[in-house]
Amino acid sequence: MRGAVLAAVLAVAASGCGGDTATLTERISLPAGETVTVAAAEPAPQLCANEEDGYVVEFPGSWHANAAGPAGGCTFFHPSEFTVPERPESLVVAISVKREHVPFSIAAAFADDAEVADFAVGGRPARRAEYVTSDDTFLPAGIRVYEVVVDLGSSTLIAVTRDLGEGLAFEDSKRVLDRMLETLRLTSA
Repeated sequence: MRGAVLAAVLAVAASGCGGDTATLTERISLPAGETVTVAAAEPAPQLCANEEDGYVVEFPGSWHANAAGPAGGCTFFHPSEFTVPERPESLVVAISVKREHVPFSIAAAFADDAEVADFAVGGRPARRAEYVTSDDTFLPAGIRVYEVVVDLGSSTLIAVTRDLGEGLAFEDSKRVLDRMLETLRLTSA
């Protein structure tokens, strides 16, 4: 027999919250000796609502978000489980999102050496910047940062990912952050 029959079963998560799973079975005929690698399907995205800051955002189904706590819920997002300490500023996570009561003009004023681009998030003015920290920041010098600020009128939504190592892929975190902002829904402004 020149070919082998491979039964590939892919589990596709239909819902990140309900745990429902759909199964797709496909038979593929392959020449003898050839193999197929089937990647595990990514679970469906999850929704996270921060009632205090007035937003809902989608994040990857395999990631985790914080529940209500010292920093408010749906503020921190990470590929593995984490606990928010009493002083959340010491937490190392892939992505943080927070509404700050600062004017957009101040939050969007990045250093001259930052790569900056203006765009819109949900029809609101936004600015993204990528830069490397210097000695005059609260982070150590040399940390790559990707930050997006969104004008909410009297306040600004600030979403950040940093290249802190810790086994995190900076470019992947940037893509996740951009995707999260594409799904951002404001519930109050």
